[in-house]
Parts: sequence; C-alpha cells; structure tokens
Amino acid sequence: MKINLFFLAIVLVVISCDNSLDDRLHIRHLDDYLTYHEDLDKIEPLAFAANNKTNTSATDIYCYLETDADFIYYFETSSIDVDPTDFTQYKLTHLQRVRVFGENTKPLSTGFVKHMQPTSQEAWCIVGYEADNKLYISSKIRLKQQSQPTVFSDALNIDNSNVALPIISWEKGAFDNTTAYLELVTDNNIELISATITEDLFYKYNDDSNVIKTISPVTAPIISANTYSFSVLGIGNDNWVNLWIDKNYVP
Repeated sequence: MKINLFFLAIVLVVISCDNSLDDRLHIRHLDDYLTYHEDLDKIEPLAFAANNKTNTSATDIYCYLETDADFIYYFETSSIDVDPTDFTQYKLTHLQRVRVFGENTKPLSTGFVKHMQPTSQEAWCIVGYEADNKLYISSKIRLKQQSQPTVFSDALNIDNSNVALPIISWEKGAFDNTTAYLELVTDNNIELISATITEDLFYKYNDDSNVIKTISPVTAPIISANTYSFSVLGIGNDNWVNLWIDKNYVP
C-alpha cells in the first residue's frame, strides 16, 4: 500500500508539472501572459529601445534583468495603429537576444538583455520575465526607428580633475521629448560597474546627489588605471532612446 501511495504521489507531481507547462505553451498574447501570472507580484523593470547602431532600419530592445531571471518573453503589436493599452494587441514574438554591458562573464539571467528586431516596422512592445517568484513586466515601449531615429554621438565632456571620480556632461540633443538620462559605465572587461538615471545634463561618478534611480545594485568601484566606457542615453516617456552617446575614458 505504501508503494502504491508513493507511486500515486509521483504521478500527481508529474501531472501538475505537465499542466503548468501546457498552460505556458498556450501563451500567445500579453493578456495570456498576465493571466497566467495573475497571482504574482508585479514589478516594472527598466526597458527601452533604440535604433541599431550599424543597421538603422533595425531596432534593439533592452531590458534590465534581475538575478536569476527566467522565462524571458517579448511581445509586440502589429503596428502603431492600435490601442497600446489593449494587451490583446501584443503578440508573443521570438527574437534573437544577447547579453550586453557585461556579456563576457555573466549568464543571460542577469544584467541587460537585448532583443534584436531586424524589421523596420514601427510598433509598441513590452518585455516580461520571472525572478524570485515575481513577474517583471516593462512599461510600453514605442519603436520609432523610422519616424525619430536615435542620434548616436561621442560628444561627451569628461572633467577628470579628480581622475577617480570624473564628472561627465553633455548637451540635450535635437529632441525636446527626452525626460531622463541613463548613465552606463563599463570597465575594460566590458563589465557593467555603474548604471544610474538622472534628469540633469551631468553626472559625477559614484555620487548619487542628482541620481533619481540606481539600476545596478552593486556599489561602483573606484576607477583605476584602465580604459572605461561611458554611455549616456537620453530617453523619452515612451521609452524610446533619442540620444546615445559613447566615449572611452582613460584615467
């Protein structure tokens, strides 16, 4: 009798797992995804999109992943001529994705992930994933690769009077709808060591006096005698990157 009960328990576990997998396989649209995860707490991760630097008709969609992120999903509308608040309009879309800003040493389950959309069709999109029994679901992202292409530049001023704590500053750029700036610092191993958001046109490394949000959870290390890369992204309320500045810094 004990053997039969043990066997029954195993069967029930297997059936439960199969049902869970079967339910996940039925996810076709964003509303399916939200229904499937309706019991999980919802958190909004940082997510944004920009033109691809080398192929300006294509788009890169970025999302910051917390540690142990799993089941990363990307949803996109068929065009911009839909109601962006109607989640039935967002279709599950399978795109190639890679880690960025730290791709050398960390797995895909943490840091920034980039989905690569090769088409020129403008649309709305949303990224979601699971971590620590929570659902991370981004706000709506408006793809503007044709109507408002991202401006790429190296026009970054670096005040290195204190070489370990440089101050970077920049101009607003051509678009008036930029509302915040994301500052990313990577080291010579292409590891992300600092990620912050400001509303000002300047940022002092490792100084949070004008930082409205810190993305990277690790305290930024002191800058030493290596080559660093500073990136500043000017982002609008629709999470489209209007301005992208990259510049290397050697103390």
